[in-house]
Amino acid sequence: MPIIPEFLGGPNGWLGYTAVMILLIAFFWKPVKVIWSRLKEFAAFLDQWNGKPEKKDRSGQIVQHAEPGVSARILTLEEKTERIHHEVTPNHGGSIKDAVKRIEDRSNETAYKLAETTAKLDEHIVIAKESDKAQEKLVEDVGKLKSKYAPES
Repeated sequence: MPIIPEFLGGPNGWLGYTAVMILLIAFFWKPVKVIWSRLKEFAAFLDQWNGKPEKKDRSGQIVQHAEPGVSARILTLEEKTERIHHEVTPNHGGSIKDAVKRIEDRSNETAYKLAETTAKLDEHIVIAKESDKAQEKLVEDVGKLKSKYAPES
């Protein structure tokens, strides 16, 4: 058997080790690629969770605006929810719920007064019709009396 030179992979040659490394890299390339992409996704998740600080260049201009983390966003949502809760909870006049209640009460009062006025108006219309009939009867009676006692000449 011929002797293999050392640089080509002899007992201590680098070619054999290189070939083994290339085969290992080729064999594990796809799993390593998948794991690497998952690690990048996890790093992006951590960036969103923790937020990012504002970045400025040397002149002081903002290059990247700050992005708040999840805890800061939750605090903001809690503050907004508290303000909304304050507005929709009755608090003796200052909330939207109190204002809506006042408007509803006035609307009900106005509807009641309108119903009363409509009933009275209907009564007055009946009385006016009766009065018109009585006046027509009176005019008729006056006409009869006039023709009887003051005939036209």
